[in-house]
Parts: sequence; C-alpha cells; structure tokens
Amino acid sequence: MKFFAYNENLEEQMKLIQQRIRKLMNGEIASQLQVAGLNYPKLYGVSLVHLRQLSQGLTPSNELADRLWHRNIRETMILATMVARRDSISDEQLMQWAEGINNLELAEQIAFNLLGKREQSAGLIEAWMLHPQFYVRYAALMALGWQFRFGDGAARTCLNPE
Repeated sequence: MKFFAYNENLEEQMKLIQQRIRKLMNGEIASQLQVAGLNYPKLYGVSLVHLRQLSQGLTPSNELADRLWHRNIRETMILATMVARRDSISDEQLMQWAEGINNLELAEQIAFNLLGKREQSAGLIEAWMLHPQFYVRYAALMALGWQFRFGDGAARTCLNPE
C-alpha cells in the first residue's frame, strides 16, 4: 500500500473520477471479467471505450496517474495508463507499477497506452523483459511491438544497442 500527501485538488479529481466510474458501472461485464479470470481486488465493469472517453476529459498528470494506479481498482489502473504523462513519468515509478500488473488486460493497456508511445523506454523495457512476473514480461514485449508500429527508435535500441 502506498500513502500520498494530501492534495485537495487531486482528492477532488479522484472523487469525481470515482463517481463517474460508478455511474458507468456494468454488472454484467464485471461478472464476465471475473469469470474470464481477470484478477482485480475490485472492478466495476466499465468498458475501455468509456474509460478512454473519461480520460480525454482529464489533464495528463503523473501524480493523478500514480494515485489512480494505487487504488487497485481495474478502472482506475487502466485510467492511470491513459492519464500518465509518458514523456515525464520515471522508470522508477513504472517499476513500482510493474508489481501490480497481474493480468493480460493490464499488461496490454500499459503497453499500448503508455510504454508503446513513450520515448526513452529501452532500459525499462529491457528490465521488464527480465522481470520475474509473466505479465510484466508480456507488457514489455507488447510495448516493443507497439514502438515498432508507432515508429519509435527505442524499440530498435532495445534489440540492437550498437
């Protein structure tokens, strides 16, 4: 569990985000996700489309993303990958997040939304490829693929460091 210093603005944003997530809750999707074996302490069954729409109304912020990630709720963790400022989020912070990547959906979301579009990811991706958790390694490989697709040089650096 991670503790954060009180920030009135961020706390207000968190309340609004959680209210919106609750309004978008879909019990049928939530039960299907659980049956499919997605391992979340808490989930509301909000679709990825709705989460993307919600993220577009938020200002990118690493502080907000970190708070969202550490809520350990499916929807807030996915939102964290969408609102993090990929140009300034640190490798250290992402290494902390790696411990929470415990299913395929989270691995794919962090790879596509964040790592696949992040410059200077070669070192982190390399570290994640050697990580003991399967889904972290999967996220690294997915990110590498997305970087090739998006035309980022970090993917080439990872495979050919010379």
